[in-house]
Amino acid sequence: MTHAQDVIILRNGEELKGKVIEITLSEIKYKKTENLEGPLISIAKDDVYAIKYENGAIDLIKHTIDNAKEKKPEPNKVTTFLYGGGSFPISYFADKQGGSALTGYTVGVDVKIKTQGKLNFTYGFNYTRHPFKFEASPPNNYTLKGHFDIATLVVGLRYQTVSSRVQFYVGVLAGANFTSLRVKKNIGSAEALGFAFYPAMGIVKNKFTLGAKYLAANPRFRDFHNELLPVKALQLVVGLRL
Repeated sequence: MTHAQDVIILRNGEELKGKVIEITLSEIKYKKTENLEGPLISIAKDDVYAIKYENGAIDLIKHTIDNAKEKKPEPNKVTTFLYGGGSFPISYFADKQGGSALTGYTVGVDVKIKTQGKLNFTYGFNYTRHPFKFEASPPNNYTLKGHFDIATLVVGLRYQTVSSRVQFYVGVLAGANFTSLRVKKNIGSAEALGFAFYPAMGIVKNKFTLGAKYLAANPRFRDFHNELLPVKALQLVVGLRL
């Protein structure tokens, strides 16, 4: 007497005949055709290529080994960061006989382009405003108030660790700088171009960033006694990863 049966086809080509009872995440359980009342026999799912059922249907078995080899989707290669925060003038830029700059604010955007490993290409645009108050020494005794508008366009490299929780980064960027000086009450104004150096460091967690940037530029005001004004500021920023 012939019994209908399932056929379990192993990856090595061997065939096992019986009745498939249960398929779990890691095992296939079956009973032998000649002993359907007997014990369940378990075989590792990764050893099985396919099951051909008694009704003719064929079930190809997907293996955890193959799953591990499947290509994982690549993370987004371009990441944009928006940020803003306080800008604190230092050195000659803050000196009362120098730039006389006061605490200001900064906003900007950084774009990171993922390359090989942890080193990434990055570029960005930054706008910073610093008010100033210049008080002339006696016997002149006058006060000038206004603000500096500082725009920088920079490119560079950014090193960022890879972690599912907190990522640390260090960036070195450089580029062009445009600085505008405006004195209140229409007393005067001046514009200057220069070179900008803009290193940064900080952390990224989920979609939020916290960091510090150092702005160093050397605009020369040709319409203002051809004066070279070293612009230096420490910036503390928070941001959002888009």
